[in-house]
Amino acid sequence: MTCPAGHTVPLGDPAGQHLQRKAFLAELCADCPLRPRCTTCKTGRILTIRPHHDEQAAARRQAVTDPDWQTAYRRRRPPAERGVAWLTAHGNRRLRYLGGTLKNDTWLHTRATALNLRRLINLGLTRTDGTWTLTPAPLTARGEPAPKPTPTSQHLQQTSSTATVLAVTGGQLGRWSGYGWGPC
Repeated sequence: MTCPAGHTVPLGDPAGQHLQRKAFLAELCADCPLRPRCTTCKTGRILTIRPHHDEQAAARRQAVTDPDWQTAYRRRRPPAERGVAWLTAHGNRRLRYLGGTLKNDTWLHTRATALNLRRLINLGLTRTDGTWTLTPAPLTARGEPAPKPTPTSQHLQQTSSTATVLAVTGGQLGRWSGYGWGPC
């Protein structure tokens, strides 16, 4: 690891909970004229590198430079953001129950299930003769689903025919947007 002043320090061995590697520049920072540009810490700069640093940097470069990635991101992001917005709407950003995770986990599963059911019904989920079927809504001239003549359709926005379904597994919130599972 080389600092802006040209001092080189080796990265330490992987350690800690996240197996991160650190470079300690404390001794070199004490009398360095560039110190105000590098750090304000009294003990000097400590650089931490996580195990997946190279993969994350490559993914960030791809996000900036790859037009196919940007197109896919624009297509997938709105349904995921909408699902999270539905989940946290109306004061649901805070936990309902204090003192335990079981009640909160149950509440979160119930909320996600209710939102999934509402979304699927608005996408055309019906039950006939004991069988559930998902009938796609007719599309408008712009390629968007036609609004249903129900009171709830004025409150729900349908911008794609792909269902966004929330899921809670192992305490982690995820979503299915028709392209695969992913974190919210």
